[in-house]
Amino acid sequence: MKQLFAFVNTSNPCNSIYQQTSFLVKRLEAIYSMQIPVLTDAELDSHLGKDDELILWPYEAFSVRLCRIRDYSNVVFIYHNITPARFFWTTEPLVGCKALVGRLQLSLLRRTGRQWLAVSEYNLGELEKLGYNSPLLCYNQILPSEIRFEKSDEASIMFVGRIVQNKRCLEWLEMAKKVAESRQDGLTCYIVGNGKKGTVYLKRFIEKAAALRSNRLRIIHTTAMTQEELAEVYQRAWLYVSLSEHEGFGLPVCEAINNGTPAIYTACGGQEQLLRNNGLTTAENIAEKTAHLLEDASARQELLQAQKQIVRQFTIPAADSHIKQLFDRLIL
Repeated sequence: MKQLFAFVNTSNPCNSIYQQTSFLVKRLEAIYSMQIPVLTDAELDSHLGKDDELILWPYEAFSVRLCRIRDYSNVVFIYHNITPARFFWTTEPLVGCKALVGRLQLSLLRRTGRQWLAVSEYNLGELEKLGYNSPLLCYNQILPSEIRFEKSDEASIMFVGRIVQNKRCLEWLEMAKKVAESRQDGLTCYIVGNGKKGTVYLKRFIEKAAALRSNRLRIIHTTAMTQEELAEVYQRAWLYVSLSEHEGFGLPVCEAINNGTPAIYTACGGQEQLLRNNGLTTAENIAEKTAHLLEDASARQELLQAQKQIVRQFTIPAADSHIKQLFDRLIL
């Protein structure tokens, strides 16, 4: 059996790529009764190219280090997602350039001939479009949850994610305003996430949220939370609403469902594919759909049950047998 290692950016524990890699590492440690060290930058080079070792390396953006490596023979890349550059040109041009270069690097890395894993069927399809031969599917993992909090007394919706253009956060606020105006008792909105400091889009979002806050539209914006705090917000909200235009997997939507909150969302790639269109709506109809579901508790429960049936497959440890079957091919 080959020894497994992981190489991942550990500087931000809240980063979803770091969290997902950690979940996978823990599952592999439990399945194979082994310890999987996380390599530092200084340690990486001494482990590259070794026949008796495999290095798990999540790929989400352009990496200068990858340009310097000559031997990828024992690297297993995990492709999470690259949001297309077109979503950033008007608000974060530097991020757009990075996305463009990352996409180019991704297309060139197929020539290494190394094994690639994708965290969703959508991302698997993206790799195949770029000419990758036989990438494998290894879904993201979702933490199990224990329902410990009751729903808020007042009608509430929520969103979790970066405050960036492709998430359509400004449009989300406009949608919330329409819903609040249609309700006698107004609406509470929980928004968990932050954008890059100093960007035009984040500034517009903060200004718009401040301008729209009222007794009828209660906007609670938090930039960071612990897993426990986030679980409480997920469980208290009545409905998760997403207007995102691009998602490779849609992790926050799945986390909300796993915490007892149904979700509606617009077409964005991986999310509707993963949930088999349960909860899919259009940007034009999302305010009306949100208002309807807030009024109809039985419709919310029906949607939740359909979505939970799917999300259960990705909840730890449900996917252990799939992970073992996959990694048996790589390490035995």
